[in-house]
Amino acid sequence: MIKRVSLVRLRSDLPRATCLERWQGEHADVVRALPGVVEYTLDVASEPRPPGGWDAVVTVRFVDEAALERFRSDPNVQERLRITREDFAEAVDAFLVEEHALIRSGGALDDGTAAGHRDLTARNPPSTTSAEPHT
Repeated sequence: MIKRVSLVRLRSDLPRATCLERWQGEHADVVRALPGVVEYTLDVASEPRPPGGWDAVVTVRFVDEAALERFRSDPNVQERLRITREDFAEAVDAFLVEEHALIRSGGALDDGTAAGHRDLTARNPPSTTSAEPHT
């Protein structure tokens, strides 16, 4: 599974509620319709952020690299996302990540190791390093 996150700064010239409503409307519909997307979550700050700070973290999970490549290479999808993003976002920084779970329910990791005892340096960096289009 491929995980992509975006840091999002909401438009400062609009009320927060308006930005969130717009984000969860047409923009989210474009993402929901993408083949190979298995998760799309918005984590929005629950307290005020300083001017210029990030307001939200977005996670999009793709079933595989082929789904990610379809997303990246479709100019119509990229244009629709750009246009709808302008309705709510002032800035976005998107990138692929390698997840390192340190705690899962019950305090153990999926592989059975105790939480906090996994060597994160043993992993290889992700093979994809190109800049990401924004969602």
